[in-house]
Amino acid sequence: MYNITNGIVLISFDSYVYPTYYEKAAANHNRWDCHRVISKYGQDGKALLKFAKFPEVMISACTEINQAEEEITVPSQRIYTGAKPVVSASLANTPCTTFGLRGLLKQLNDTLRTSYTLEIPTLSSLLEDCIANEYDFGTVYASLRTAWYTEDWSLIPFRLCECEEMDRKMRQTALHGNHIMQPQIYPRRVWDLYSNRVVSTWSTGREYSDAISHAWVDEKGRMDVWTPINGRQWPVSIPKDADLNLIRIEMLNMGLEYVWLDVLCLRQKGGLREDLRIEEWMLDVPTIGQVYRVVKVYCYLSGLGRPLAVTQDYFDSDHCWFNRAWTLQEVAHQNHELVE
Repeated sequence: MYNITNGIVLISFDSYVYPTYYEKAAANHNRWDCHRVISKYGQDGKALLKFAKFPEVMISACTEINQAEEEITVPSQRIYTGAKPVVSASLANTPCTTFGLRGLLKQLNDTLRTSYTLEIPTLSSLLEDCIANEYDFGTVYASLRTAWYTEDWSLIPFRLCECEEMDRKMRQTALHGNHIMQPQIYPRRVWDLYSNRVVSTWSTGREYSDAISHAWVDEKGRMDVWTPINGRQWPVSIPKDADLNLIRIEMLNMGLEYVWLDVLCLRQKGGLREDLRIEEWMLDVPTIGQVYRVVKVYCYLSGLGRPLAVTQDYFDSDHCWFNRAWTLQEVAHQNHELVE
């Protein structure tokens, strides 16, 4: 069994206090219940989404970070064009209070090609709550997109609460003291590329998304950024010559909707809630390997978001991707793709 002590994951059998049969059964039962509820939620949305026809949209280095496309070293980070409901960073960052109730609904209708009205009581109430909570458009869009094509809005609040509660119970019973009883846990959060927001995985209607693996650059070569992508909840450490918005463009060009990135989706030190980071890491860190078990992994060998540049002494560097301890978990599975 896994044992977490001072951030180090140990495998110990000598002093292990075995959980009871009922505790094991509860962990497995809650994991299955969570799978069932989230899968049903996701299937309902996908069944209707496939009939939607979206216009072609374009985001680029120019629109996202006000930088000329020809100045971007990585070609696939310059521009994304596609018939997917992708919103720009500026729209995602716009407070819902700017739109008002009718304006917010119109923007969602325009983005998702629907014609809902405020005469739908549940939908109207949900949007009013979003405005009252001062959410930005990206947060609202990410939260409601999976449910947007429902045939019965009156069921959505219950389904959202049900998914959230099942996820909470699953994570609560997956831990027995300092031991992981249920290691087959999907990641707590993922990066929704369409809305450019980090969201709870349960809200996506799917358990696993593709993942990004990356080499760490020297401390002098990286910076901590506070970004609306994760609600500015914790600093995200990235190379100084990288940009999350450009990485987003590259992942969209890979055809992805959701992706898992450790520094963006795992709480980091220096954030607003250190108590939550400590609590979440008890489960999230030792189960990182599960993230890479069933998905495709996109690898940045020269640092997150950076072009591949292998020098003569690359393999001798402590920051070489192949010399990272975490790489042992990540390369144990074969479905990897090099990002250039």
